[in-house]
Amino acid sequence: MRIFPDSLLYLNLVLQRNREEKSERLEKGTRIYGREKEGKGRSSDLRIQSFGIIAEYNPFHNGHARHIEQTRLQTGAESVICLMSGSFVQRGEPAVYDKYDRAKAALSAGADLVLELPFPWSASVAECFASGAISILKDLGVVDSLFFGSEEKTG
Repeated sequence: MRIFPDSLLYLNLVLQRNREEKSERLEKGTRIYGREKEGKGRSSDLRIQSFGIIAEYNPFHNGHARHIEQTRLQTGAESVICLMSGSFVQRGEPAVYDKYDRAKAALSAGADLVLELPFPWSASVAECFASGAISILKDLGVVDSLFFGSEEKTG
Protein backbone atom coordinates (compact mmCIF):
# COMPACT_ATOMS: atom_id res chain seq x y z
CA MET A 1 0.00 0.00 0.00
CA ARG A 2 1.39 3.40 -0.94
CA ILE A 3 1.00 6.05 1.70
CA PHE A 4 1.23 9.66 0.61
CA PRO A 5 4.25 11.59 1.97
CA ASP A 6 4.24 12.17 5.70
CA SER A 7 0.70 10.79 6.02
CA LEU A 8 1.42 8.58 9.04
CA LEU A 9 3.08 11.47 10.85
CA TYR A 10 0.14 13.66 9.85
CA LEU A 11 -2.37 11.05 11.08
CA ASN A 12 -0.60 10.89 14.45
CA LEU A 13 -0.72 14.69 14.71
CA VAL A 14 -4.44 14.72 13.85
CA LEU A 15 -5.20 11.98 16.36
CA GLN A 16 -3.21 13.78 19.07
CA ARG A 17 -4.94 17.11 18.32
CA ASN A 18 -8.37 15.47 18.42
CA ARG A 19 -7.52 13.69 21.68
CA GLU A 20 -6.47 17.01 23.25
CA GLU A 21 -9.62 18.76 22.00
CA LYS A 22 -11.76 15.94 23.37
CA SER A 23 -10.06 16.23 26.77
CA GLU A 24 -10.81 19.96 26.81
CA ARG A 25 -14.47 19.35 25.93
CA LEU A 26 -14.71 16.69 28.63
CA GLU A 27 -13.37 19.12 31.23
CA LYS A 28 -15.86 21.77 30.07
CA GLY A 29 -18.73 19.27 30.16
CA THR A 30 -19.64 19.57 26.47
CA ARG A 31 -20.85 16.69 24.33
CA ILE A 32 -18.28 14.22 23.07
CA TYR A 33 -19.12 12.13 20.03
CA GLY A 34 -16.30 9.61 20.29
CA ARG A 35 -16.19 6.71 22.68
CA GLU A 36 -14.44 6.69 26.02
CA LYS A 37 -13.16 3.78 28.03
CA GLU A 38 -15.57 2.81 30.73
CA GLY A 39 -14.54 3.12 34.33
CA LYS A 40 -14.42 5.52 37.23
CA GLY A 41 -14.00 9.18 36.47
CA ARG A 42 -12.35 10.48 33.35
CA SER A 43 -10.17 8.28 31.24
CA SER A 44 -6.94 9.66 29.88
CA ASP A 45 -7.13 7.11 27.05
CA LEU A 46 -9.86 8.65 24.89
CA ARG A 47 -10.65 6.90 21.62
CA ILE A 48 -11.57 9.15 18.74
CA GLN A 49 -14.14 8.14 16.17
CA SER A 50 -12.70 7.67 12.67
CA PHE A 51 -14.68 7.09 9.50
CA GLY A 52 -13.36 5.72 6.24
CA ILE A 53 -14.38 6.73 2.73
CA ILE A 54 -13.51 4.59 -0.29
CA ALA A 55 -13.49 6.59 -3.52
CA GLU A 56 -11.91 7.22 -6.88
CA TYR A 57 -12.36 11.02 -6.96
CA ASN A 58 -12.09 10.82 -10.74
CA PRO A 59 -12.35 13.78 -10.92
CA PHE A 60 -12.92 15.29 -7.48
CA HIS A 61 -16.04 17.50 -7.52
CA ASN A 62 -18.44 19.36 -5.20
CA GLY A 63 -20.42 16.19 -4.49
CA HIS A 64 -17.26 14.57 -3.11
CA ALA A 65 -16.58 17.64 -0.95
CA ARG A 66 -20.14 17.47 0.35
CA HIS A 67 -19.70 13.77 1.11
CA ILE A 68 -16.67 14.49 3.30
CA GLU A 69 -18.52 17.37 4.99
CA GLN A 70 -21.62 15.22 5.64
CA THR A 71 -19.46 12.44 7.06
CA ARG A 72 -18.45 14.80 9.86
CA LEU A 73 -21.85 16.45 10.29
CA GLN A 74 -23.98 13.31 10.36
CA THR A 75 -21.66 11.13 12.42
CA GLY A 76 -19.61 13.47 14.58
CA ALA A 77 -16.50 11.88 13.05
CA GLU A 78 -13.33 13.30 14.48
CA SER A 79 -11.20 12.02 11.63
CA VAL A 80 -11.98 11.10 8.05
CA ILE A 81 -9.63 8.75 6.22
CA CYS A 82 -10.05 8.42 2.46
CA LEU A 83 -8.78 5.44 0.51
CA MET A 84 -8.51 6.53 -3.11
CA SER A 85 -7.57 5.01 -6.46
CA GLY A 86 -4.15 5.98 -7.76
CA SER A 87 -3.22 6.63 -11.36
CA PHE A 88 -5.65 3.98 -12.60
CA VAL A 89 -9.27 3.50 -11.59
CA GLN A 90 -11.74 0.61 -11.86
CA ARG A 91 -11.25 -1.70 -14.81
CA GLY A 92 -7.79 -0.23 -15.46
CA GLU A 93 -8.85 3.08 -16.97
CA PRO A 94 -6.38 5.95 -16.45
CA ALA A 95 -7.53 8.58 -13.98
CA VAL A 96 -8.65 11.94 -15.41
CA TYR A 97 -6.46 13.93 -12.99
CA ASP A 98 -3.18 13.18 -11.25
CA LYS A 99 -3.56 11.23 -7.99
CA TYR A 100 -1.69 13.90 -6.04
CA ASP A 101 -4.07 16.64 -7.23
CA ARG A 102 -7.07 14.49 -6.28
CA ALA A 103 -5.55 13.77 -2.85
CA LYS A 104 -4.88 17.48 -2.26
CA ALA A 105 -8.48 18.26 -3.21
CA ALA A 106 -9.76 15.70 -0.70
CA LEU A 107 -7.51 17.11 2.02
CA SER A 108 -8.66 20.65 1.20
CA ALA A 109 -12.27 19.49 1.47
CA GLY A 110 -11.70 18.21 5.01
CA ALA A 111 -10.23 14.72 4.82
CA ASP A 112 -7.57 14.13 7.48
CA LEU A 113 -5.65 11.47 5.58
CA VAL A 114 -5.69 10.17 2.02
CA LEU A 115 -4.20 6.77 1.22
CA GLU A 116 -3.77 5.18 -2.19
CA LEU A 117 -5.60 1.95 -2.97
CA PRO A 118 -2.98 -0.35 -4.55
CA PHE A 119 -3.23 -0.96 -8.30
CA PRO A 120 -4.38 -4.62 -8.18
CA TRP A 121 -7.54 -3.54 -6.33
CA SER A 122 -8.10 -0.10 -7.84
CA ALA A 123 -7.94 -1.41 -11.42
CA SER A 124 -10.17 -4.39 -10.69
CA VAL A 125 -13.89 -5.03 -10.97
CA ALA A 126 -16.16 -3.58 -8.29
CA GLU A 127 -16.16 -6.64 -6.01
CA CYS A 128 -12.33 -6.76 -5.82
CA PHE A 129 -12.10 -2.97 -5.56
CA ALA A 130 -14.47 -2.98 -2.58
CA SER A 131 -13.10 -6.03 -0.77
CA GLY A 132 -9.49 -4.85 -1.13
CA ALA A 133 -10.35 -1.36 0.10
CA ILE A 134 -12.37 -2.60 3.07
CA SER A 135 -9.60 -5.00 4.02
CA ILE A 136 -7.01 -2.21 4.01
CA LEU A 137 -9.14 0.13 6.11
CA LYS A 138 -9.84 -2.68 8.56
CA ASP A 139 -6.14 -3.56 8.81
CA LEU A 140 -5.24 0.07 9.60
CA GLY A 141 -6.87 -0.51 12.98
CA VAL A 142 -8.13 3.06 13.36
CA VAL A 143 -11.25 3.17 11.17
CA ASP A 144 -14.46 2.55 13.11
CA SER A 145 -16.98 2.69 10.27
CA LEU A 146 -17.43 3.46 6.59
CA PHE A 147 -19.49 6.35 5.31
CA PHE A 148 -20.52 6.08 1.68
CA GLY A 149 -22.81 7.54 -0.89
CA SER A 150 -23.92 6.50 -4.33
CA GLU A 151 -24.89 8.19 -7.52
CA GLU A 152 -28.52 8.30 -8.47
CA LYS A 153 -29.23 7.59 -12.12
CA THR A 154 -32.14 9.59 -13.47
CA GLY A 155 -33.98 9.28 -16.75
